[in-house]
Amino acid sequence: MLSNYANVIQHFVGFWLSYTLPTICYLLCPIILITMKKHYKLSPPTGSVMGKAFKLIGLGIKKSPRKNTFKDDGFWDRIKPSALRASGESVPDWMTFDDAWVDEVKRGILACKVFLWYPLYWLAYNQV
Repeated sequence: MLSNYANVIQHFVGFWLSYTLPTICYLLCPIILITMKKHYKLSPPTGSVMGKAFKLIGLGIKKSPRKNTFKDDGFWDRIKPSALRASGESVPDWMTFDDAWVDEVKRGILACKVFLWYPLYWLAYNQV
């Protein structure tokens, strides 16, 4: 949106104004962030969930009886904390989440399948 205005200003006034106005807007951003900080809800960082997700997938691969683990119907159900407790196994220390989080990881992995096709698309699109 801002670039459209910059193009019009550049055409009718000049480059100096088309670069000055966005610069002023970007310089105002830190001032707004600092002055409005009291209105933010600040929470301490909890770390990355990627490590826990990779450990969860690794645990699922270890517990899967099939070689193609992601085609296994019970892959995600076996590694839920409630299923581990029900089977009498000890829950690892890093497993500080509930069953809903395991379902979210499952949805995330299934959603990533879409992105596997992007390199093929761009290779064909760029005719490499």
